[in-house]
Amino acid sequence: MNEVEQAWEYVKQSPELYSRGFERGREVGENIDVKQGLQGVLFLGMGGSGIAGDITQDLLPKPYKTPIHVIKDYAIPFKLDERFLVIAVSYSGTTAETITAAAQARRQGAKLVFITSGGDMMEIAEKNGIPVVEVTKGLQPRFATPEMVGASYGLLTSTGLTEDNKFPRYIEELRSFVSGFKSTDSGEPAEAAEAMAGKPIVIYSHSHLVSSGYRFKAQLNENAKHPAFHSILPEAGHNEVEAWPANPNVTSVILRSGWEKPALRELISWMLEELERRRMNHHQLRVAASSPTSEILKLIALIDFISVALARKNNVNPTRLEILPQVRRAVKTNEKLKEHAVAGF
Repeated sequence: MNEVEQAWEYVKQSPELYSRGFERGREVGENIDVKQGLQGVLFLGMGGSGIAGDITQDLLPKPYKTPIHVIKDYAIPFKLDERFLVIAVSYSGTTAETITAAAQARRQGAKLVFITSGGDMMEIAEKNGIPVVEVTKGLQPRFATPEMVGASYGLLTSTGLTEDNKFPRYIEELRSFVSGFKSTDSGEPAEAAEAMAGKPIVIYSHSHLVSSGYRFKAQLNENAKHPAFHSILPEAGHNEVEAWPANPNVTSVILRSGWEKPALRELISWMLEELERRRMNHHQLRVAASSPTSEILKLIALIDFISVALARKNNVNPTRLEILPQVRRAVKTNEKLKEHAVAGF
C-alpha cells in the first residue's frame, strides 16, 4: 500500500474513530460534574487537534446550553473559575500553546479535561488527577481528528451539555456514506480534484459548515500541499468579492447545505452567477443528509477524500510533512514556555 492509498484508508476509517472517541469521551464525562451553574465551555488546541473544538461546536444542536469558545493561543483572554469546563486537546500531548493555556485554566480553578494520546499531557494528568480521554496512538493529528471530535462530543453528551442522543446513528450514516468511495482515481473525489488542480483555491462556507470549510483548507494544505484559503459567508459578501476581478486564476469552492437560510441562498446564487459571468473557475460541494450534524460528518469525509485525490493528482505524499516540522524547530521559545507550564501544574 503506497502513501496515497494509506491516507485514503485513514479517511475510510473515520466512522470507527468517531465511534471509539465518542464512547471513550462519554465514559470519562460521566465522572465530571458540571451541571450546576456552568458559565462556559472552552476548547484549547492547535492544528488537527484544535479543529476538533471547531467541529464539535458546529455539530452541537443550536442554541447552545452554555457559551462555547475555541482558543488557539498561548493564553485564555478572559478570567475563569470553577464554573468553566476547559477541554484541552493535543493529539501528541506536547503542544506548547495548549499546555500553556491549560496551565492558566488550572491556576484559575476551571474544571479541566485532556484529550490526548500521550506525551507531557498524559504525565500531567496522571500526576494531578486530571480526567483524560486517551485516543489511539500512531496517527498523524489530522487523521486522528475524527476520534478527537468523537471524544469531545461524548464528553459534552455525558456531562449533560447536549441532549442529542443521535450521534451514534449519524456515525452509522457516515459509515454507509464512506463505503461508496472506492479509490482516488474515480468518483466525485477524483472529479473534484481534477476541477480544482493547478490553481489556488478559496473555500466559502457558512453557518454550521464554517469548520468544514476550514478543515478543507487545512487538508488541502497538508495532504495535497496545495495553496488554499478559507472565507466565511455572508462576511465575504461585504468585502472579498470586490477583489474578484484582480484574481481571475483562483478556483472558488462553495460548500452547500440543505439547511441554507433564504438570504444565504440568494447570496450564493449571485456569487455563482457572477463567477460564471466572469468565467472564473468554481465548484460546489454538497451531500445528502438527514440533519445538519450528519451533513457535517459526511461533508468532512468527502473533503478529506478530495484532499487525498488531489495529493495523487499533484504527485505528492499526503502522509508526510516537510515544512511544518521546520516551523516547530524554529520556534525554540515554545519549548521553554512548555517546560514552564508543565512545572506549574
